[in-house]
Amino acid sequence: MQWLLENWKKIAIIGLGELICMGNVVDKLINQLIINNIVPYNMKDEYKYALDKIVERTVSYLVIFIISVLFNIFLPTFIFLLCFCSLRGCTGGFHFNSYIKCLFSTIAIYIVFIISIYPWLYNNSEYLPYILIASVIIILLVGSINHPNMNWDENEEYEANKAARILLFLQGTCIFLCIELNINKTCLIFAIFGISLCAISLIIAKICRQEVSG
Repeated sequence: MQWLLENWKKIAIIGLGELICMGNVVDKLINQLIINNIVPYNMKDEYKYALDKIVERTVSYLVIFIISVLFNIFLPTFIFLLCFCSLRGCTGGFHFNSYIKCLFSTIAIYIVFIISIYPWLYNNSEYLPYILIASVIIILLVGSINHPNMNWDENEEYEANKAARILLFLQGTCIFLCIELNINKTCLIFAIFGISLCAISLIIAKICRQEVSG
């Protein structure tokens, strides 16, 4: 906690610095692709948007992994991101209206979890199955949120719901088996956190009405 209080500004600078640096790289890359007739000029915005999204995700992962190394929890963090990102890609969920808000909220949630929620869950692990069950029920009931950024058609939304339920079944089954076998409590907590965060994101998206019809 003391380390975090002393270094939160450095974490913010790392995130902003990486974002600005990689953003400049995207602009230069797009311009070079246009000059070499690889990308049509009239498609510049579409290609820039796609590359910007790749850069944004890369920066987010990079910052989180840097923090995980500092706290010596790289593997649990990798498992958390694997569970959360794979599931959220199918279910959707709450989105901020700017990437900067998304980046810093993600970092804030992650840090609050590792310094506050994770220690409590580690010492009260009997609650883990109930948290997992509640999260699974929420995701099954809500399904997928068709956010305007995704703009799925009816068939895409159906396939997203189907994929979400399959992933949820696989992740939930693996976690319950690991709980029964008492395998690495820390990794289990981070995996369950990934699923529960996805469920919470769906609830917030519903409350904020971030949904469009397919």
